[in-house]
Amino acid sequence: MNPSNGFGFIEKLTVPVPKGSQERKVWSISLSRLVRFGAATNVNGKTAIPADALGAPTRLVKDKDTGEVKFSKAGMPVYRLHPEISGFVRGIRVNLENQMDAYFTYTSETRADALKAQFELAQATAAPIVMREAAAIHEALLAKAQAVAAAAPAAVTPTPEPDPSAVAPTPDPIAVAA
Repeated sequence: MNPSNGFGFIEKLTVPVPKGSQERKVWSISLSRLVRFGAATNVNGKTAIPADALGAPTRLVKDKDTGEVKFSKAGMPVYRLHPEISGFVRGIRVNLENQMDAYFTYTSETRADALKAQFELAQATAAPIVMREAAAIHEALLAKAQAVAAAAPAAVTPTPEPDPSAVAPTPDPIAVAA
């Protein structure tokens, strides 16, 4: 790819990376990386993220009425992302998506035949996978339906209505009182 076309950074986005750490992620991006990037964009005059948001990007969630700290079902305190950091990440994602769309458009205009061939190859090689998965879903649904049917109670035979002539007559209340 020729970096002079304005898409040189795309090559850097597609380089394989090792598995990441288990640190907190925000929309699949490391929070510490976002804070470093936010500080750098502030220094370069591209953003104006408040210092407190960069210094403490997560905040304890408290009950609106009582002011008590909220806890998860696992017993851990609940944190939420500072709104400024959340907005910053949203902007990054939207801009990245726009750049990906622009790169696709550029490629479709400059290498339409190769792109078409890539899509056709992808669909052809994926067809057996899609068919296997559809068959697996079908089999799983059948097995589930059979398990439900087997677990259902046996069909209940309706109880016949009692024969009115077989029921003992109700005694006459006047005759019983006499």
